[in-house]
Amino acid sequence: LPTGRGNPTDPESPNEADATARELGLPLLDLLRISRRDGLRIAYTDGLHLTPHSARAVCRLLVGALETGGLLKKPQ
Repeated sequence: LPTGRGNPTDPESPNEADATARELGLPLLDLLRISRRDGLRIAYTDGLHLTPHSARAVCRLLVGALETGGLLKKPQ
């Protein structure tokens, strides 16, 4: 789920992704923080959508984070 400010006039308001994750008891992954930690520079086509290369790289980060968190099993 994309994250970001839920209400631009109220920075403290939860966004839909945060609210849905809490409601379903799911962990939140900050892929932007993870990408920065791993030295991945994310590029956008229009300021909102990832370039194909960045989308694949972020997907790999997501899979790695899910595997590390025990939420996804590594293929045999």
